[in-house]
Amino acid sequence: MNRRSFLRASLGATVAALTHRPSLARAAVANPVVVVLFLRGGVDPLSVLPPVGGTSRQLYLAARSTVRITTPATISNAGSFGIHPALTKTRTLYENAELAFVMGAGSPNETRSHFEQMAFIEGGDPVTRRGTGYLNRALTALGTSTFPLQGVAVQEEMPLSLRGSAPSLRIPSLDTFGTLQRTGMVSGATFGARVTKLATAPTDVNATATSIGKAAGVLDASLAHVQGILGDNVAVSSPSSYGSGDLAKYLRDAARIIAAEPRVRVVQVDAPKFDTHAMQGNESGGDLRGRLAELDTALGTFVADAKRLGFWSRTTIVVMSEFGRTVAENGSKGTDHGRGGVAFVAGPASIVRGRRIVVPTGFSLATSALVDGRDLPVSTDLRAVMGEVLTKHMGVPSLANVFPGWTPTTPGLLA
Repeated sequence: MNRRSFLRASLGATVAALTHRPSLARAAVANPVVVVLFLRGGVDPLSVLPPVGGTSRQLYLAARSTVRITTPATISNAGSFGIHPALTKTRTLYENAELAFVMGAGSPNETRSHFEQMAFIEGGDPVTRRGTGYLNRALTALGTSTFPLQGVAVQEEMPLSLRGSAPSLRIPSLDTFGTLQRTGMVSGATFGARVTKLATAPTDVNATATSIGKAAGVLDASLAHVQGILGDNVAVSSPSSYGSGDLAKYLRDAARIIAAEPRVRVVQVDAPKFDTHAMQGNESGGDLRGRLAELDTALGTFVADAKRLGFWSRTTIVVMSEFGRTVAENGSKGTDHGRGGVAFVAGPASIVRGRRIVVPTGFSLATSALVDGRDLPVSTDLRAVMGEVLTKHMGVPSLANVFPGWTPTTPGLLA
């Protein structure tokens, strides 16, 4: 019996004991996993879900002479919204009641700075900058675990959301990480510096011999698990099926990790280049269409693999961005930093209340309804989106330390 078969045959109390996790009775499914896709740069919500009728459509066309979606694809139960034609697989998920949109999602902090807003969102506090992330604190709230791959960032940088005391690891490439050796990292300082780029703890591995030893333990344990995942050789779809670019590579590795290792709880993947100040384009071409097409192909293939490999039933995906864009296009045929954006929540129909768009009451593109006369307002706090996923799907018992000082609200995205 291989490692994966053993784990699957030992679900329940035995696995909980082996992995030092508390009972998963609070969660709706066994071994739930959350995948967070962060669209860095601020995706344009009115290109993802362009208005298709009424006054909002007229105002949309008046505000955008070139940055407009003239022939949106239709979606059911969407009121006066269509969907970007490049999002074909995303549209199918929506129609299958496996995906919901949130229009006006964002942070209550009013900054339009990328880096400030990302820090507030990933720190889980729109007022105070924190050195640990909300996903790491959620893992801590689930209980003590020594498993080094509880939280995994499949990308080049460790995001703030996963930084903290709970075991988390950055894996920019599953295959490359699996062959990582200590050769060339013989000195404590060199080895310590390398590990801090991979693991969230300890914070300063160069401080003492004890912390260097702890870092060595993190790396050795992680290597053993990654090599086990590679040994399982999960038959995910080909790299070309996921498309081109880093997002395709990262989501394919995420599928391999989740399918082979049911103890993984949170996976974050970043998708950059959604900052479309110039030449944003429309449904026929331009930077944004290319980015959305990459997202759609990679996400659709990931979901298809999740269903085929048997982990879709325990998976929830959240797609978010730090903010939206201005309603009107600028002089460079793009859009500038805005406030309210768009988020997606996807998962099996038994978990996600799909085929719906959460829209602000009285949604309007009239100048009087916009923030500073230019931006969509933030009507749904991203903490409410993630909070519902973390409690209902993950089984986090309390959000008090995950989102300090916040009174939870529920947008009703999960069953």
